[in-house]
Amino acid sequence: MTRTQFPLRLAYAMSVNKSQGQTLLRVLQDSTEQSFAHGQTYVAKSRVSDRNNLMMYILPEQLIESMNADDPVGTMWPTMINVVYRGVLKYI
Repeated sequence: MTRTQFPLRLAYAMSVNKSQGQTLLRVLQDSTEQSFAHGQTYVAKSRVSDRNNLMMYILPEQLIESMNADDPVGTMWPTMINVVYRGVLKYI
């Protein structure tokens, strides 16, 4: 008999809507898909009190090279598309 052990860590998952009003120690946001509403991305990122405890799971296509003169050459920053569903909004 062969026994194989995998190192597992206890983790929890919750939706963005469920996290409203809570303060969390660490947040990992799956940003591979577009958010449904403007506020979902903000809510997910504002649940932690220290930005070092916020991580984003993104795809390589979501990285763009920085155009900021203060950043070293080749610095890559994550990007997210701001989705606006015109049909949901009233006349602008």
